[in-house]
Amino acid sequence: MKQAFSRFLVLAALLLPWGSLPTVTHAQQGLRIVAVVNGEIISVFDLNVRLALIIATSNLENRPEVRQRLAPRVLRNLMDEKIKLQEAKRLNIRITGKEIRDALKRLERRNNLPPGGLGRFLSQFGLDRSAVVEQIESEIAWVKIIRATLLPRIKITEEEVEERLAEIKSYEGKPLYRVAEIFIPVDDPSRETEARLLSERLIQELRGGARFAALARSFSKSPSAETGGDLGWIRQGELDRQLDAVIATMNPGDISPLIRTATGYYILTLINRRIAEALDKVEVVVSLQQIYLNLPPNPGEDEIKRQMERGRSLASSVKNCADMDRLGKETGSPLSGNLGKQSLGQLSAVVRDAVKDLPVGGVSQPIRTGQGVIVLMVCDRSSNSSEQDARDRARRLILERRLGREARRRFEELRRAAHEDVRL
Repeated sequence: MKQAFSRFLVLAALLLPWGSLPTVTHAQQGLRIVAVVNGEIISVFDLNVRLALIIATSNLENRPEVRQRLAPRVLRNLMDEKIKLQEAKRLNIRITGKEIRDALKRLERRNNLPPGGLGRFLSQFGLDRSAVVEQIESEIAWVKIIRATLLPRIKITEEEVEERLAEIKSYEGKPLYRVAEIFIPVDDPSRETEARLLSERLIQELRGGARFAALARSFSKSPSAETGGDLGWIRQGELDRQLDAVIATMNPGDISPLIRTATGYYILTLINRRIAEALDKVEVVVSLQQIYLNLPPNPGEDEIKRQMERGRSLASSVKNCADMDRLGKETGSPLSGNLGKQSLGQLSAVVRDAVKDLPVGGVSQPIRTGQGVIVLMVCDRSSNSSEQDARDRARRLILERRLGREARRRFEELRRAAHEDVRL
């Protein structure tokens, strides 16, 4: 208890985004209520822990002005999570420990972290996995609410699937774009300014180096938020015409300008582009193991060269995936480890080119990426026809669009009915 309270004092003191009153202790300030949602409180400490999590995972600068800019929207997210959890409780929907553990594992895989890597990553910032559990609980709860109350009402006919499949087949030879989105809805005209200011701040942070996927998971109100905003491979015509027009002008890695549509504000990033292939083309899936060698911020050429040479040395010494796992642990980086199964078509161009021709047990040359150098080994390789995948995708796209509309409408009803008292 003493250790936990000491940690509470440290976080309250370090993360507090506004000045504390001189007659109030840090512990008392941390317990100060910033919002009440249907009788349940959110404290300064709750808000600061979530701010710390977002800053840690988004590559944002930990400065007072950054925390102050983010605080109102982060508080709104915490309030929305309360509403979702309260609705789950009303419907007698429960979240099990296994569901939370499975969600944490998926979060690790999405961020290319090995098993247990999330905990090690968060510990670097004085946080533990409990910092993400309530957010995960609310996401699981909302999915269960949608499945229980909305999904049964949606019927998709085979004719609709065939029509959508015909569209997908028509993509062959045409450009495909892998796009990620952040969507800030404007469901009420009175929230127009709030939504625009938040969207402008997010663009500012993204262009300053913040991670798109992390901000999408924290702020986007699209169903794609769960996957970091990643929409997968799309073609012109699948999205709103305003979005299509912007995507056509973008290069991989670009952040779009702010886009206002009829439903709200969008921020897009183009992850990659390619030409669509025939549906009967065989899809190759590889299981990858990674060694990640860290580079310091703004590394010099000598440091990059040293780590690249180290990567070449490691690549020449490994014989199998067990060697890769052992050496990855020795590097001490939480980004080393098993990356699981990946479709070649979903990998970034530089990684795909490095592994596409490697046999099982083959190891890549070192690759400079982000803030480090990686070495990859193919531990397994398989293939399957993409015809059924296309049918599944057609059905999934139809379902996601309908569920997305219905879910937004349902949540707005819950929010309007909620009794909220904001004290920030």
